[in-house]
Amino acid sequence: DIGGNNWEETLNKIWSCLCTAIKRHERILYEKDFAYIGVDHRHATAQPIATIAPDFLERLTTCLQEKNNERVIVLIDEYDAPLNHAFRKGFYVKATRFFGAFYSKG
Repeated sequence: DIGGNNWEETLNKIWSCLCTAIKRHERILYEKDFAYIGVDHRHATAQPIATIAPDFLERLTTCLQEKNNERVIVLIDEYDAPLNHAFRKGFYVKATRFFGAFYSKG
């Protein structure tokens, strides 16, 4: 459900999803984990930082793996939907740069 009329709106929705993912696990994360991951949903003024997002999944899964002593696997359904949306809205190049890095980590 990531979309927007421009790249900035889309990046805000991506950031919101990242914050939601952190929130789901906040009870087991420490301050050092938030700092390592680079996303701290507890600060209302937190703004999207496109350079953090590519490392987000790798860093979050590393923290969760350490906390749970179990391997973490991330499944991304409809991974192509944001790129299709970006193509239709005219910001495909920015989206491909972002998602190329985001999906290739880990």
